[in-house]
Amino acid sequence: MAGPDGARLPCARHVLLYRRAWRHCRQQIPDQRCRSVDADQDLGTGGLVRAYGDAAKAVLTALPRTEKITRRWLLVTIPYAAYDQTQRLIAAHHGTVEREEFAVDVTLEVRLPEAHIAALSEALRQLTSGRASLR
Repeated sequence: MAGPDGARLPCARHVLLYRRAWRHCRQQIPDQRCRSVDADQDLGTGGLVRAYGDAAKAVLTALPRTEKITRRWLLVTIPYAAYDQTQRLIAAHHGTVEREEFAVDVTLEVRLPEAHIAALSEALRQLTSGRASLR
């Protein structure tokens, strides 16, 4: 897809931002100055840059933000006696139990931030006197 000046727009995200900037520009500047599709001639480069920048700011402020955390899947096998304390340890290390299986021992399928794996492993070893296994 090409912009009004004939330059190629690299991806759909840029097209969306350009369209939002154009809509914003039309709202901010009287209609007689925004009548042409060739916005470079009517608005000038500075007007387009300002409109694009304002639209980009509006889009970025509206987007939800989350911290990107690498999470890993673990299989944790523990004795029944350590089940409640293990649940608390997993929650304290920002993990979530996705699945539980109760057989001879309890097997938990856990999603845990990568940075907390070593700390949880050590805490489980201390809690279960070395009987817990993590895979």
